[in-house]
Amino acid sequence: MPQKTVKWKEEASCLISHPIVSGPASCTACDPNGCNKFFTLVDPKTNTGTCSKKECPFCKPKACCGAGHKHYVLNTENLEGVCVRHNDDCTPVCVPQGSHDPGVKRVCTKGCNRLLKVLKDKSATVDNKMFDIVVCQADKQVVCEPSHTSKPILGKKGSLSIPGAGSQMQKSLNACTIKATFYARAMCPFSSDLWNLGATCIKNHVHGDKYPQCDDGANVKLISSIRTVCRNATDADNQFCGTTAMVY
Repeated sequence: MPQKTVKWKEEASCLISHPIVSGPASCTACDPNGCNKFFTLVDPKTNTGTCSKKECPFCKPKACCGAGHKHYVLNTENLEGVCVRHNDDCTPVCVPQGSHDPGVKRVCTKGCNRLLKVLKDKSATVDNKMFDIVVCQADKQVVCEPSHTSKPILGKKGSLSIPGAGSQMQKSLNACTIKATFYARAMCPFSSDLWNLGATCIKNHVHGDKYPQCDDGANVKLISSIRTVCRNATDADNQFCGTTAMVY
C-alpha cells in the first residue's frame, strides 16, 4: 500500500523540489537558465513554491485577498504578493530573501490562526468551567525603508490600540512601520480535545469551509461536534484577541 510520506513524482518545473511536498508548488529552487526560472515562495514553513516563466505571475495587492487568506509580500516596491489560506503556521516571509542590508527596502509579512484561553469563571476548579477558547486570526506587515546609517536604529515609542471592530496595531520604529490586525473568528467552550484540533481546523468548520485543514488522524466524531459546541465570533469577541496583539 502506498505510504503518505513517499513522494512518487517530481515536479518537472522545479530545479530542486521538496522531498515530501508534491504538486506545482513543491519547488525549493528553480533553474536560472531554464524556461521557468522565477521562484515564487508560497509556503515559508517548507520553503516551497512555484517556478514560472514570468516573475510572480499571480502576485496581487493585499486588498485582493479574501477574508480567510493571509498576504505574503514578495515585491518590496509595490507591496504585491501572494494570497495564501490562513493556517496555524506563523512563519514570516521576508524580502529581499536573505538580505540584512539596511540600505535597501525590506518587508516582512506573516499571518496565522491562534488559539487563546478566555477566562470566564476564575473561581472554577476545572478547565472547562474556568475557560472558553477563542480563535484569533492575526496578520502582520513590517516595512523598513532604506537607512543611510550603519548605526543601529533606535525605535520610537509605539502605541497599541484595541478598537471594538477588531484589534489593530500600527507603530513606527524610525525607518520601520508595523501594521497588524487581530480578529476573533470562533468561540468554543474549553476542552483539551478541541484545543488539540488546532485553531484553523476549528475556525474552518465553524465557518463551513469546504477544505477545513484538519489533521488526517483527528477524531471524526469530535470534528463533527465543532459546529454544535462552537459558534462564529462577534465583534464583541475581538477584545479577547488583545493578548495576541501584544505578543505577535
